[in-house]
Amino acid sequence: LVPKSFQRGKIKDDYFRGLIDDLNQQTSMVLAFQPLKFDRLLWKFKKYNTNKNYIIPIGLLGVSDICLLFKDYIKTAKLSINKEYIYKKKPINKLVNQSLEDDYYKLRCFPAFLESYIAKEIVNLKPRRYLYIFENQAWEKAALAKLKNENIITFGYQSSGFSVRFLNFFPSRSDLASMIFPDRILTVGHHYKNLLDNL
Repeated sequence: LVPKSFQRGKIKDDYFRGLIDDLNQQTSMVLAFQPLKFDRLLWKFKKYNTNKNYIIPIGLLGVSDICLLFKDYIKTAKLSINKEYIYKKKPINKLVNQSLEDDYYKLRCFPAFLESYIAKEIVNLKPRRYLYIFENQAWEKAALAKLKNENIITFGYQSSGFSVRFLNFFPSRSDLASMIFPDRILTVGHHYKNLLDNL
């Protein structure tokens, strides 16, 4: 959910664009708008939403789910490394641990926990397919980990611009080892498809 989601008094998806209208004509679907932050856009969504199949996915969570989510985050999200890492002949453990601490206290890794809990509720709804915007981010993997082995076909849709400098788009060795990817990746052109094929 972004400011551009509101156009001429209506809610429009700025990522999937025309794909949503096409899918809506062929199958029953639910379109989830995930806010990047919880601000006035939520009130705007409530005001303008006339589509019963447009939702804010955090609404799938109950009070007990949210309590468990925060408990889980507090107990398991704070990480640190003990093994020594060297970069350009200098130890970087202190720098890495500071970054991990910032991730925890500034809630940078919270979206991954949130997506995991939302995905658990989505599994309970038994959808046949799950289509999302593919950027190979941690929160996507958290959701996919819950959806795997649940007879739900997952599709990642690469709709944004990209560059070889956008490292998150390209799987690391540990990504490839864990194999937490959608069943299919849909691209907006041949260039990105070719890049992925050559990994």
